[in-house]
Amino acid sequence: MKTKRKGWSRKKYEEAMESMHELRDVVRTPYSLKVMLFALPRLHEKRTRKPSLTINRHNMYKEYVIEWYRREWDKLKQSQELADRTQQIAVHDGNFLDWYSAAAKQLCLQMQRKQKIHLVHKAGDAFLSSPPFSLSMQGGDVKHELGYWLLRGCLARVKENKHEGSLEVSFVHDLIRSYFLAESTFEQLRSTAHWARAVPESLALHNLRNEVECIKEHAMVVR
Repeated sequence: MKTKRKGWSRKKYEEAMESMHELRDVVRTPYSLKVMLFALPRLHEKRTRKPSLTINRHNMYKEYVIEWYRREWDKLKQSQELADRTQQIAVHDGNFLDWYSAAAKQLCLQMQRKQKIHLVHKAGDAFLSSPPFSLSMQGGDVKHELGYWLLRGCLARVKENKHEGSLEVSFVHDLIRSYFLAESTFEQLRSTAHWARAVPESLALHNLRNEVECIKEHAMVVR
C-alpha cells in the first residue's frame, strides 16, 4: 500500500509530524513508521477539526486498517462474479467495513485459541470452512472463492500450498494481529452485560503474558 498521500509534499508531512509530538512515542518499528506515514494526513485533518484529539497507536492503526478495507473492497468489486456473491449475502457499500472488521476479529481470536500467529487450513477444516469465510477449496483456484477475498480484506496474507492442498493464513504483520485483538477486547468491554458472564476471551487466554505488543494495544484502547 502506498504511503504518500496525493497533494502532500515532504514539507507538509514534516510540519504535520512536528505538530503531533505524541507520534514519537507510538512509532517504534519500521512497520509502524509505514503505518504512521499513511495515516498521518487523516489524523492531521482530524486534529485540525478537533484540537483536543489524542493521537495514539490504536487510532493510528485504525486509520490504516479502514483504508485497507476500502481498497480491497474496490478490488473485489472489479469482478462482477464476486460482486454478485457479496450481494447475495447482503454485503454492500454501506456495510462492507463491518463485514471485514467482524471477520478479522474472528480470525484473530481463532489464532489466540490455537496459540498460533498463523492458521493452516485444509478442505473440511471447521473454522475457515464456516461463514463468513466458507472456503471449500474443492473448486480449483482458491482465488475464485469469496472467502479468499474476505481474508485479503482482513489484512491477512494467504499462501496456497497446492501440493498439500492447504492454505497458510497470517496477518500481514503481527502488530495488525495485536490491533484486532485489542479491538475484540474493547468490543466486549463495552458490553456491561458481558462482565456478568465472563472475562473477555482475549484477556482470559493464559498465554497473554507473552503478548507484549498486544498488552500495549489493550492499554492504548482502554486508557
